[in-house]
Amino acid sequence: MCMMIGGRVSEQIFFDKITTGAQDDLKRITKLAYSQVATYGMSNKVGPFSFPQPQDGEMRIEKPYSEETAKVIDEEVRRIIQQAYDATLQLLTSKKADVEKVAQRLLQKEVIQREDLIELLGPRPFTEKSTYEEFVKGTKAENL
Repeated sequence: MCMMIGGRVSEQIFFDKITTGAQDDLKRITKLAYSQVATYGMSNKVGPFSFPQPQDGEMRIEKPYSEETAKVIDEEVRRIIQQAYDATLQLLTSKKADVEKVAQRLLQKEVIQREDLIELLGPRPFTEKSTYEEFVKGTKAENL
């Protein structure tokens, strides 16, 4: 979710204005949050229930739950999205100088490679796994 809302947060941080550019991302994050809460039962407040959401273009005349449940679902969705927004805002604000470095390089080169990122930001703070065996080491997939 943080990745999806990153464009919107970046507009706020770097341009101090919001455009319609992030509309599709907002639509996707909202749909995902509603799915988590109402379809997959991933909310302690709503509980382990599944109320499938209408597909795109599908109309729903009645909701299979009460107005009180609808209100709880809406509050949970709002909380989840706000939490993602706040976490993304904190992360991008703390890394603002690095984001600006990458943006400047993109303006210069239009396409940047891994080596550019290492030059600008330094090596990754964790060891990279480059083979399948390294990737699955210590997991159930290791024994397959």
